[in-house]
Amino acid sequence: MAVLRLDISKRQGIYWPKKCAVCGAEATSEGKAACSIVTKLQYRLIYWSWTRRRISMSYPLCMKHRLICFLPSLVSERNLFNLGVGFLAVLSFVFGVLVPLASCIIVHKPIMNPQFVIRCSFLFGLGIVAILGIVAIQRLVPVKIKDANEAMITLNISNRTYADEFIMLNRASIVDVDGGT
Repeated sequence: MAVLRLDISKRQGIYWPKKCAVCGAEATSEGKAACSIVTKLQYRLIYWSWTRRRISMSYPLCMKHRLICFLPSLVSERNLFNLGVGFLAVLSFVFGVLVPLASCIIVHKPIMNPQFVIRCSFLFGLGIVAILGIVAIQRLVPVKIKDANEAMITLNISNRTYADEFIMLNRASIVDVDGGT
């Protein structure tokens, strides 16, 4: 994996090799990498306010790897679907685990009710599977925006051959490669 820091303050543009970022085949599609950064943060007496800027870039992919890279972008985006899934997960945990646990404590019922243990085990296992699935999907992304600010952007490119070609095309903008100059 190559970690690259690029100077974007000069507005020179970013040039991608014209092949798939995963396998090096002919590029017929695009993947997206996005990052949201806080550009201005203000503390007030009663509240905070901040301004966000979303940085997004497209990189070339073949049709074979388009779906693999499309799924992680869905997981990482803040959209209504993901907010709804997260909301339902929190509601199921609250009403499936916390409310029955609180009712057992208030009524002085034994907590080791078999139905309660089965429900808690199922929800806990479902949560672990969801977390592991998100982590596994995120690892499949060939290009990630690791960090960004107004002047610099840091990219992770998982394919080392592709990263070397990217470095050749963007030599004027690259400040740092893999932690060394």
